[in-house]
Amino acid sequence: MATRPFEYQSDFALKHRGEGHIEGRTEGIAEGRMHDVLTVLEVRGLPIPDTARARILACTDLDVLNRWIRQAVTATSVDELLRDR
Repeated sequence: MATRPFEYQSDFALKHRGEGHIEGRTEGIAEGRMHDVLTVLEVRGLPIPDTARARILACTDLDVLNRWIRQAVTATSVDELLRDR
């Protein structure tokens, strides 16, 4: 017997399902950017202290992560990268 996938019908369910999808997507993008920052630093041979690695992996602000990716290309140290401006 073939079954059809469940389809949400109520406005409440559709709204919250959509919000969850957007939130999950944003978290996934942030996680990718965190790893991008670390990859650029590692490829450049810059040492990444555990505290700096933890700070980068804890950041969920896409604007900050995007700035760090751009700055990681030219930063002379991880401290310089993470210095608040």
